[in-house]
Amino acid sequence: MKKIILFFVAVGITGSIMAGGLVTNTNHSAAFTRMQCRDATLGVDAAYFNPAGLTKLSTGFHFSISNQTISQTRLIETNFPLLSTYPNPKTYEGNVFAPIFPAVYGVLNLGKVAVSAGFNPIGGGGGATFEEGVPQIEYNPSLLVPALVDAGVTGYELEASFEATSVYFGYQLNVTYKINDMLSVAVGGRYVTAKNTYNGYLRNVNLNFGGTMTPVAGVFTSLSDNFTAIAGTGPTLQPIIEGGGGGFTLQQVLDAGLIDASTKAQLEAGLAVIGVSDPSLLTMIQIQGTFDAAAPTMLTQAAEMDAKSTLYGALMNQEAIVTQTASGFAPIFSVNFSPIEMLNIAVKYEGRTKLEFTNDTESDFITEVDATGTPTASMFPDGYKYNADIPAQLVVGAMLTPTGKVMISGGIHYFFDKAVDYSSGMDIEMIDKNFVSYALGVEYGLSDALKVSVGYGGTSTGVNELYQSDIRHSLNTSSFAAGFGLSITPMIEINVGGSYTMYTDESYEYSKAVSPILTIPYTENYDRSVWLVGVGVDLHF
Repeated sequence: MKKIILFFVAVGITGSIMAGGLVTNTNHSAAFTRMQCRDATLGVDAAYFNPAGLTKLSTGFHFSISNQTISQTRLIETNFPLLSTYPNPKTYEGNVFAPIFPAVYGVLNLGKVAVSAGFNPIGGGGGATFEEGVPQIEYNPSLLVPALVDAGVTGYELEASFEATSVYFGYQLNVTYKINDMLSVAVGGRYVTAKNTYNGYLRNVNLNFGGTMTPVAGVFTSLSDNFTAIAGTGPTLQPIIEGGGGGFTLQQVLDAGLIDASTKAQLEAGLAVIGVSDPSLLTMIQIQGTFDAAAPTMLTQAAEMDAKSTLYGALMNQEAIVTQTASGFAPIFSVNFSPIEMLNIAVKYEGRTKLEFTNDTESDFITEVDATGTPTASMFPDGYKYNADIPAQLVVGAMLTPTGKVMISGGIHYFFDKAVDYSSGMDIEMIDKNFVSYALGVEYGLSDALKVSVGYGGTSTGVNELYQSDIRHSLNTSSFAAGFGLSITPMIEINVGGSYTMYTDESYEYSKAVSPILTIPYTENYDRSVWLVGVGVDLHF
């Protein structure tokens, strides 16, 4: 039953909203939005991208503020044949929307030394809504149909919804030192505060039972009542036998007026449950003996149905309202090297941010109950702690300005994902290789005041099939961007850009046991897309 609500383990939501890394955002300025690469920048946003390059700014105070509006669509498709959807496969759509995704930087450059501070959503940054849930929530209810088909169950319906928000705010501080005109270094750190919220429900799970949509618990209660009635049928036939009808068949006692047609049909149905396919030749004494012999088994099955009624009543009508919080720190080291005037090279290393989340649970999803229906385990126990670290990363970037009008910027990010346990302590190897992202941007000056740019960014994920699921998956991406920068005055610069990210869809083969002797294979396909618009202003004093 735990798998019924596994979709609420929102690791996929608490990761990056953009294609930076598994859990790390790298889109942290409007200038990045229009170029896709700022790893060797000497602008104000170097407070995040290249702290060691900040002494290249003019002396004085510099300030940058920008916002990005982000919309992400997530598509999950499954061809699991038991889902009550036509045509098959079924597609589940989730939407992530972040209207406010800010980046704020301040730099004080004194010449030899620069001090900078920054604020941005280093992870997460949006809210996700799956209005119809995800495949994981439907699989187990759909399995009840073939399991109960002999009892007259032919279909199911349910209501499910899932909303989650996640944001990791990063507060960064750096100190930069200029060794000489070619070389500068910086040291700093980022304090991260993280918060995840989950609000969802699974309710009104009904089965088509004899043509009527009936709550799952009600179906098992009805079956229990039927088994109990069958167990007690033997003694109810004694008056007919004592009245001289012991040697008669069911049709004969009907013709004699000892029972009516409804009673005959009920007796035949009860015998069918026991396993008697043709009761027409049995006498009433034989029928009574059959019911009496089956009574212990029927009472046992009735008790089992009562237990399932309690179990499903608890597990298929519930709500989760949870907040998770954590905080951690990462050291940051960077080097900026300018061997010639037209070339700037930057290297940055960010250490691992250790995050231990704690559950603050208002209401929880029950995963196990005892025989009385009392919860014995839940999905988000109040006060439970778990680790979900942000991996370390190494960034190398270069910026080339071959002419006064052209600037070319390239960079690569290498994320040390293999050092992080993404299996929540289950000791499962889910990462085959570390995540890599790369980007190239070109800017052209139409005039001294106006610059236009285009950019491309790509990622190569290193997860294996054990990491991938409908609730969490990592896909390779390609991002395309364009925009412009405008100098209103020497003190004021505006950046405007937009980008679109395409994810390479992936399909994975799974199987699910329907019975001890039957396993059904099926395929899930995952896909996403993201559009983004960024606007920012840089001020120089």
